[in-house]
Order: sequence, then structure tokens, then C-alpha cells
Amino acid sequence: MKILCIGLSHKTADIALREKLNFDGDQARSALKQLADDYKEAEFLLLSTCNRVEIYVARKPHTRPGALDVREWLADWYQDSYYQDSYRGLPDRNPSGPATGTCRGTRGGSGHDGAARMRSAFRDCDDPAYRSGWLGFRCALQPR
Repeated sequence: MKILCIGLSHKTADIALREKLNFDGDQARSALKQLADDYKEAEFLLLSTCNRVEIYVARKPHTRPGALDVREWLADWYQDSYYQDSYRGLPDRNPSGPATGTCRGTRGGSGHDGAARMRSAFRDCDDPAYRSGWLGFRCALQPR
């Protein structure tokens, strides 16, 4: 099991942010139920006091949720318009990306790469014209 802790305290955040992220009893129960429903293979503990808010996650190695998943979940919990504000003007689903550019994003690695690059969460950037037998692809259907 891996233990992950995401949180803030009086040492890392001002009172206004701590108050915004504070969970009362009903909110804590609802939040824990939502996390458990979203990530059935993980276990959660939520600690919310006047001085700190922490979410602990117990999960198997290399499974979700990760730190970014929990951060995104917190943003969703406290700001319903998080995605609209973050991605204003972008397509709702499966953006095709720019038609031209100087860098093409790649995800994950292969057995050819070292351990640090082999993880599926690894991100890199290559020239759009670069081709290699080590690069995979994602199948996507363009909407009509």
C-alpha cells in the first residue's frame, strides 16, 4: 500500500483559504462517499480542523488517485466552474490541439526508455515531424 497525503495548514496557507477548504461533518461524509465512489480500490481519511485540512489516500502502487487527481477533485468540490474557468474557449471533449506548432506532446514511455521515462504518467515533447518505432498513438474519432 502507498499512503498519499494532500493538505494545507496554518504554516502553508492563510486563514481565508483554510476556511474555504474546511469541511463540516456532513460535508466530510459526503466528500468521503464521493471519493470512495470515484476510486473504489482506494481508502480515504479526511482531517479537517481550524488549523489544517488533509486528505489521506491509501492505494496500491501505480494506481489512482494520485496527488493531481486529489487536487483536481478538491478544485471541483469547491468551485463548480473549475473546468469552465480553466479551459475557457476550448472544446468540451477530446480537443484536437493546434493545427501547427513546434512541439508535439507525448505520453508514457517504453521498455526502450529508462525507469524514469517508462511510467505511463511520463510526459515529453518532440518535434512534430519526428517519427520512431518507440512512439505509439491514440485512436480517436473526430466528431462529425
